[in-house]
Amino acid sequence: MTETWTVKKLLNWSETHLKEKGIDAPRSDIEVMLAEILQTGRMGVYLNYDKILTPAELSRYKEFILRRRENEPVQYIIGKAFFYGRTFAVHKGCFIPRFSSEALIDVFLKKKKEEGIGTSIIEIGGGSGCIGLTLALERDDIMVDIIERSPEASALIRKNMKAHGLAERATLIEGDFFTLSPQKSYDAVICNPPYIVPGDPHLEAQVRDFEPAEALYGGSDGLDFYRRLKDKLSVWAKGSWIFLEIGYNQAKAVQEIFQPAEVEIEKDLSGVQRVAYFYRP
Repeated sequence: MTETWTVKKLLNWSETHLKEKGIDAPRSDIEVMLAEILQTGRMGVYLNYDKILTPAELSRYKEFILRRRENEPVQYIIGKAFFYGRTFAVHKGCFIPRFSSEALIDVFLKKKKEEGIGTSIIEIGGGSGCIGLTLALERDDIMVDIIERSPEASALIRKNMKAHGLAERATLIEGDFFTLSPQKSYDAVICNPPYIVPGDPHLEAQVRDFEPAEALYGGSDGLDFYRRLKDKLSVWAKGSWIFLEIGYNQAKAVQEIFQPAEVEIEKDLSGVQRVAYFYRP
């Protein structure tokens, strides 16, 4: 006799199974995977507690669990990530959007209002494009160019531009920022660069083992990108505001790198110094 699996039974079994496989606090991941299969929100998982999954749903869920128990990020498994209240397509080879990066959006929007920053924005290293596209979605006057050198990530940016209806206000520039020359001036430059130090004990295994190294590591001290960027800003950012995500312990070093600019630091919602910003005449 075929075993009957309800949503409740799967939730409980999956949590025990993933914990046995060494996955910490797997409940939220299970909810996300089941929500994807049931095509509902996470609350809908519990509203369907007694639903019996179909054979097709069970087969798909088995695939999800097998991948998750190998530590593959749940965002890659379901093919999407959530950022600033919206969904963005992601897959292996693309940096996964982080909640901490939402601070970049908050700080930019606040400073735009306070300083009257213009509407022409460039994002360096778009990944999924979530940061630049979110800015355009939050303010319908913003025009954003996104530079990305990875073909895999570039394909995702195009997909996300189309999904969010931004083909008219977002442009993908394929190539390496450090070898390209600007075709126009920008009011602001925004970037979440690679800034992790190899061997950082805070780095989760699922990040280390699955996400692209070039999007993570910033050299022996995590600061290589910022040093290279300082030289390139003389070409790309005359009269521009600069907004950069930084590592949890890098505020002082980043301020020193960009001297004589007066670099301000803002914390994210976790209280971590997360965003460095300054004006470059």
